[in-house]
Amino acid sequence: MDLFIETEESRAKRLAHVVGEAAGPLFTPPETPRQSNEPSDDKRPQSARGERPDRSYSLEQEAYREELAFDRRRQRRRKVLAAVRLLAAVVLVPIALIALFIASYALTCIASGATPAEVGELLHDLFYSVVTTFQAYASQASNRFSLKY
Repeated sequence: MDLFIETEESRAKRLAHVVGEAAGPLFTPPETPRQSNEPSDDKRPQSARGERPDRSYSLEQEAYREELAFDRRRQRRRKVLAAVRLLAAVVLVPIALIALFIASYALTCIASGATPAEVGELLHDLFYSVVTTFQAYASQASNRFSLKY
């Protein structure tokens, strides 16, 4: 997040430049004196660590603490909702396909001239054949992976 906070000094420079009083550049990068020749353990720049070059207290970081916390909560919420959407898609797509198959089977039976009682019988037979098929596969799988002594 790139936030720009204008200080009184920079505002005065900008206004003076607009009026034409100052001929110098609007921005001069601050000089950062090196405390020692040893590199620090933290490879981030000082601004990313929340420090200012002159070691003074940074009001910018304090002023945007609530906004940064809100942004973190929003990102966390988006990740959770994305996971919930993925889980819903994984569960609901097969259920929708099964419902579509059953509806098309019933409509095909009705289009062929079946009465409501016959459609009920056919759907019962379909359910029974699906259950017996799954039971047969389950028994084969349990026989295949059973431990024999």
